[in-house]
Amino acid sequence: MLRLPTLGLAFALVLAGATAASATTFSFHCISGDGGGACAIPIEELSVEVTDLGGGEVSFTFHNDDGDSSSIVSIYFDDDVDLLADPEIDDGNGVDYAAGGSPGNLPSGNVEDFDAHRVFSAANPQKANGVGPGESVTIRFTASFADVVEALESGELRVGLHAPGFKNHGNKSFVNDVQGVPEPGLLALLAIGAGALVRRR
Repeated sequence: MLRLPTLGLAFALVLAGATAASATTFSFHCISGDGGGACAIPIEELSVEVTDLGGGEVSFTFHNDDGDSSSIVSIYFDDDVDLLADPEIDDGNGVDYAAGGSPGNLPSGNVEDFDAHRVFSAANPQKANGVGPGESVTIRFTASFADVVEALESGELRVGLHAPGFKNHGNKSFVNDVQGVPEPGLLALLAIGAGALVRRR
């Protein structure tokens, strides 16, 4: 049977491992549509996974799980606290993204006072080179993972997407929800560590 100090050390190692592989996923809500109630549709298909890569580097991986022909053609960062630096893009299969693009702000961003500081756009033709169904693109920054998640959940950092044709409702824009969901692996590791302490007592 493990002694309490040993269990404490094991729990600390579990926490260290969890921190090293930390990730939190954020969903999106619609801020524009075709006037036909399209924004009332729950948005579960668009998400961004924010991952701690270690060494002061954070990645944002954007997923499109829509079954229709939509494509994320532009990604915007409203970074009021200037957290994100030195961006690098990792294109997924079928995706071709670059820094910059037009328009310089998220279409309909004024609905939520969205003011983009960074823009990333798909190459022309945008729909073909954007993040289509089952595709993804990753943008890496120099930043503190804890600070990024805190800023996303406080609204000091926001992410916007422009996805024409989403749900077949015309040009639409989205902003991340402020409540993130930690990856299941992190929660499981925490539960294992807590369970070991409870059993010992």
